[in-house]
Amino acid sequence: MNALDKPVAEIGTQHLRSLLHAEAERPATARARYGALNRFFDWCLDEGFVPLNPCVTVSKAKRPKPPKDRAVYLHIDQLAALWRAAGTNARLRDVHCALVRFLIAIPCRRGEAAALDWKHLDLAQGVWTQANTATKNGEPHRFSLPPLVLDLIRARHAAAGCPAKGLVFPSPQAGRQVDTFTDIKAALVDATGIDGWRWHDFRRSFATALAEGGVAESVADAILNHKQSATRGGVLGVYQRAQRWPEQVAAMTTWADLLNAAVEHQTGSAETERGGSL
Repeated sequence: MNALDKPVAEIGTQHLRSLLHAEAERPATARARYGALNRFFDWCLDEGFVPLNPCVTVSKAKRPKPPKDRAVYLHIDQLAALWRAAGTNARLRDVHCALVRFLIAIPCRRGEAAALDWKHLDLAQGVWTQANTATKNGEPHRFSLPPLVLDLIRARHAAAGCPAKGLVFPSPQAGRQVDTFTDIKAALVDATGIDGWRWHDFRRSFATALAEGGVAESVADAILNHKQSATRGGVLGVYQRAQRWPEQVAAMTTWADLLNAAVEHQTGSAETERGGSL
């Protein structure tokens, strides 16, 4: 039952059920679709375009349920393997390799990395500043860029002619934001055999590794730019607004050192294996 060709006032419960059923295998997508439609029809109702929001006629039992929280994270050695694979995979261009390594080293969201502009970077101070319009929670944020990341970014900056603005990771052909994350992931999975992960899991991997290393959870939350009210309850969530920047810088250095050590260990092991096979 196709609702795409119908006037909005003619869309009813059966049409909504059909749309939601199409995403039955992807509960997060189905729930997001239902939420978007519900907000749209609320607006239509306020404007007088429809007499009723059809979303409210879908019983609670039939509405998409929240997906279960993911608990997947990658061990530092797995991240190191993906890091190495990004640099040796013939299916990936240089910009893809750099983007993958940036996402492993900096716990941002993939869309934030894809949209990263040179004007947002202070390469002298090693800081990436995000405006409130660029973040999920609508709050301004900044990342400390450790030497491991600065080396990568400075190399790209020099190769691009030291631009003052423009995408840091433009797609190779169109020059727009990279949107081939599925293909990039497939190349990494084929090269390493490491599967079952999503790009967002890198953020959970970062937080887990830092927690195991003794870094305070509040510092990791600040780096991840989690909204404070969501991670701090009661009065603390309202009044505690400190970002603990010096501790963020130290934590990012710790993370980069852990990652670099794991990459170097795997590189050394691979060279030893090759040497032993001669």
